[in-house]
Amino acid sequence: MASALVGFVGSEPARRRPGRLVGMAVTSVVAAAVLCWRHPAAPDVVVSVGFLAAAVPLAWEDARHRRLPNRLMLVLYATVALSLIAAGSLAPDPALRAVLGALGALVFFAAVYLAQPDGLGGGDVKLAGPLGAVLAWHGWPCWVGGLLLGWSAAALGHLVVRASGRRNPLPFGPFLFAAAVVAMVVAHPGVSGLGTG
Repeated sequence: MASALVGFVGSEPARRRPGRLVGMAVTSVVAAAVLCWRHPAAPDVVVSVGFLAAAVPLAWEDARHRRLPNRLMLVLYATVALSLIAAGSLAPDPALRAVLGALGALVFFAAVYLAQPDGLGGGDVKLAGPLGAVLAWHGWPCWVGGLLLGWSAAALGHLVVRASGRRNPLPFGPFLFAAAVVAMVVAHPGVSGLGTG
């Protein structure tokens, strides 16, 4: 429901369609249920839900309009930062790792962007911070796996699009979001030290 609310407030009035908001809510509920089942520790739940509340509307926006709006990006940064602060009060070690993961992802994405501006958008670079933080919260293997999976899936998608003769590039954001959720689902539970291990 938080994703639908964020999507409603963060989108332009012409894009506030009921079907779209319901789709966001359903996607968020399913992803949150799987992540909370897989990582039931309170800090992990806070981080996962904080991420999904804004990540799902951003993924939908990027998939439909090939852009990551700044107002939704600010909401993502805020929800991830607040959830990490709250979870970090219970598990400080993963919180520090999350900060390092955010910085590492930002540096990597920025380097790719500067080396080849046509291959990556500025919104994708901004996305790297919260994405890297949430992945690193669940451990370095999750961070590496989530980023590699996102880039690999996007590259494969682009190859398929080019082979089909279409010119329009695929948006990168939905691949990164989906890969992050998959990586978090398969990550070892209890990385925060308070889970079931």
